Amino acid sequence: MSNLKTIILSFTLLLVARDLQAEDCVQAVQLVRQGIAAMERPEDAKNSFTAALTACPQLADAYYNLGLTLQKLNQLSEAEEQYKKAIELRPDPLFYVALGVLANLKNDLLAAKTNFEKARELSPETVQAVQGLALVYERSGDIERAEELLREAVKIKPKDAGSKFRLALLLDKAGKKQEAFELYEQTKTLKSDYAEAYLRAGVLGLELGKNDRAEKDLKAAELLLGQDLRVQAALGRLYAKSGRAEAARNLLAAAHLKDSTNPEVALQYALVLAEAENFTQAREVLSQVATKHPTNFSLQATLGWILLKLSDLVGAEQALKQALELNPNDPASHTNLGVLYELKQERTKAQEEFQKAKDLSKETT
Repeated sequence: MSNLKTIILSFTLLLVARDLQAEDCVQAVQLVRQGIAAMERPEDAKNSFTAALTACPQLADAYYNLGLTLQKLNQLSEAEEQYKKAIELRPDPLFYVALGVLANLKNDLLAAKTNFEKARELSPETVQAVQGLALVYERSGDIERAEELLREAVKIKPKDAGSKFRLALLLDKAGKKQEAFELYEQTKTLKSDYAEAYLRAGVLGLELGKNDRAEKDLKAAELLLGQDLRVQAALGRLYAKSGRAEAARNLLAAAHLKDSTNPEVALQYALVLAEAENFTQAREVLSQVATKHPTNFSLQATLGWILLKLSDLVGAEQALKQALELNPNDPASHTNLGVLYELKQERTKAQEEFQKAKDLSKETT
């Protein structure tokens, strides 16, 4: 769902009634403007757009904006109806983009693709349509095509922060870390208050060993986002990596107290505790969260390692096998499973796991 939010839809439209000269349509245009100004108050916005359509049922922009408002209120079927009415009055690429975004929210990828393509037929350089198509291909597993489309979006509109950020996200996930980091930096330059770009740049900078730069980015994200748990988790990890163990422990303990179910906070807090050899508390922090997030590789792998340290061989084996189902190419988990088998005196299995870890480590060097 978070990826869907990165598709930027403009709430500012050309509010020209065109051939509609009647006095009631002039009033309707003003009501639409009032509705757009009230978008953060969806019920007020809805009332303005409804009043505009009562005064002037031919105003496509009012249907479109009413659809956006209903979508914000999670009234998806009603929103779709309004978008379609807008298109009947005036086929506009942004109206088709709105239908595409809505279809994406409903997990109807075929309808999403169709609507984004219709938008591009009307205007090939509609950047929101290109972004939307990229998301459809990404969700369908065609990462290569998604990347091509996002590069096209950046080429169409080089100064669009949203396009650069979307491409950075995709490259980050695909393992193209350095280019992703550079694009996050460019996004921040284009839009100095782009909080998510600061957060992502900070997290990735930390991963790339750019600790000083990461700290600046995460502090900027903290200013923009407040006490966001994602920021707290990343800052805790940063403090731990830079030798500020007490600061890391205090920050993560407070974040964990605020929300003990947050997986990233729990993971980083457990790692800090384990680093201090407080494995029992680390297990307490991690066990419940790992159970709730069985497909989170990092949680399962870390829990397996902690349980191994506590000599809970049954629990450790279960967690490590779960981690390797999620990511069979993790050398550390194979090594830990090998150690576990040695403790169980299953030497053949242990040697197999150690060999897998060795082979995988060679592949990554």
